[in-house]
Amino acid sequence: MAAVAGNKTCHATLSTTTADTVTLNDKVRQVRVTNHDGTNIVYVTTNTRTTAAGAVGATTAVAQADETISIPTGGTKTVWRSSLPQFIELSVVGNGGSYSVEGTATEFDD
Repeated sequence: MAAVAGNKTCHATLSTTTADTVTLNDKVRQVRVTNHDGTNIVYVTTNTRTTAAGAVGATTAVAQADETISIPTGGTKTVWRSSLPQFIELSVVGNGGSYSVEGTATEFDD
């Protein structure tokens, strides 16, 4: 499992089918994930945190499991929304391939 962190955005490449833990260190109201892989679906789980340093731990994402959000090949999906800005942690899994996580304190334009 790789640990990936950024203030509001992270870009990473999955290592086979091992889940990454992604931490956003700034409070956000929305988070979207982009799957840059052209072959494999990416699966995501989310969890809020009380502080930037306070690790709560998102449930590890498992392909096609309940409560796991799927991002199709080449797709982008908003995976979390809140009316109040919060710290967020995600678990991302797929079969290799790159992805991006983007958080915002405002609404997305799309």
